[in-house]
Amino acid sequence: MFHKKAIEALNQTLQAIEALNQTLQNLRDSTDIKAGMVVLLAGDFQQTLPVIQRGTPTNEIKACLKSSSLWAKVEKFSLKTNMRVHFHNDVDSGNYAETLLKIGSGCLETDAEGCILLSEEFSNLVENDVELIC
Repeated sequence: MFHKKAIEALNQTLQAIEALNQTLQNLRDSTDIKAGMVVLLAGDFQQTLPVIQRGTPTNEIKACLKSSSLWAKVEKFSLKTNMRVHFHNDVDSGNYAETLLKIGSGCLETDAEGCILLSEEFSNLVENDVELIC
């Protein structure tokens, strides 16, 4: 019996996802993508790429799920609401989450050098390394 699983897909290499596809096809004697099963792949593309030991940024991009031939067959959904913020009505966390989304989508204003301009409320400035530990 097969169990429904959600997979944190973004920290997996595309070889791992393609191996899952092949394994499901073999187990169910099917040539359909994922053997016709619904597989939930979850993750935040604005957060991380797979880690490749001694790899270059190019190696990391080539190893990510979006580089797989399976990617064109994936039905994509995007979450728009940070539910933790929504249920707790935390304005500060809401502003923080909104700013993170803007950073990820490239919608924040930049200076002449191309650096992102963040408000003082978004960051905590420290005088030395010791303050980071406290």
